[in-house]
Amino acid sequence: MKKLLLVADQKRIQYKAHFIAFEELLLDKFSVDSYCDKSVHNRSFNLLNKSITNYSVVIILFPSIKALIIALYCRIRFVKVYYWYHEPFSGFKSYLVSGNSVGWALFFYLKSFYSDIISLIVNSVRFPSLTSASSYKNNLIKNSDLGIWPLFFSSRVSYNNKCRYLSFLGGLNPDHNIEGFISMVEKNSDLILLYKWKILIATRDFLADFYRIRLINSCVNFEIIDNKPLPENIYNDYYSSSFLIWNAYNRSSQSGVLINGLRHGCIPIINCNTSYFDLLDNCGVDVADIKYVLVMNEEELFKRSEISLDAFKKNFSIIKFQNHILLDLVNV
Repeated sequence: MKKLLLVADQKRIQYKAHFIAFEELLLDKFSVDSYCDKSVHNRSFNLLNKSITNYSVVIILFPSIKALIIALYCRIRFVKVYYWYHEPFSGFKSYLVSGNSVGWALFFYLKSFYSDIISLIVNSVRFPSLTSASSYKNNLIKNSDLGIWPLFFSSRVSYNNKCRYLSFLGGLNPDHNIEGFISMVEKNSDLILLYKWKILIATRDFLADFYRIRLINSCVNFEIIDNKPLPENIYNDYYSSSFLIWNAYNRSSQSGVLINGLRHGCIPIINCNTSYFDLLDNCGVDVADIKYVLVMNEEELFKRSEISLDAFKKNFSIIKFQNHILLDLVNV
């Protein structure tokens, strides 16, 4: 059996789900080793103690200095290396329009430039969406071997522990439109109270007091977990408990929150910016129509939850993409 090295030298633990999904997908055809931060996965080793030439192929999932060094090692020693490029820079205007500051957009440009360097070193670049691929194609200098490896997750989760939670999960950057979420809560506070919904905000970022005060003034029942890293099992508990999750973003090229929500049977709150819109199979509810879902009873909500789960299995599960990705690697 050919050997494959997965590289995810990242301390951000929210990437663990992507890493484990890739590993699960590849184990049928490859003997998989891991080079990653211990907080991401429990099997890690020192690359210096192993020769890179032991591997038929290397896949870099996320950028880092060590990933750049590994990519160079691979090219020097003629080992095929792929880079899964998550979000190329899409232009200053798109970030500023969605509410990001000039400083943030500049920082992201520099970060993307670093990823662009990795993309030029590796043999092949793969993207999680057509939107990401289109952004990269606008680069003046780019890799010519491009393809799509869509976002996918393992199906092995529990999604039966549902409560009447209306949840905002993930980062509070302007792209994710926390202002829109709070405004939706304010506009529908009477129904939220009447039908006993609870507002849940779980994020590693700090939620400004301005938003907390607005929630208090709305008189809704709410819980805020913020300003600290959250282990993936805790995030999964929040997904499993939530009937509704926020995905009415200002800008999105692909959304792990959306797909993770679908695999837990969550009903996504969406708008025209929601990624993978054509693959949702009518399981989402437009933010303007949220009142029609808020009044549903548990039986009706579980039926909608099953539609979300079916959309995940059909469009975003490992089974959906396993053959596609393995065929991409078959000639390595």
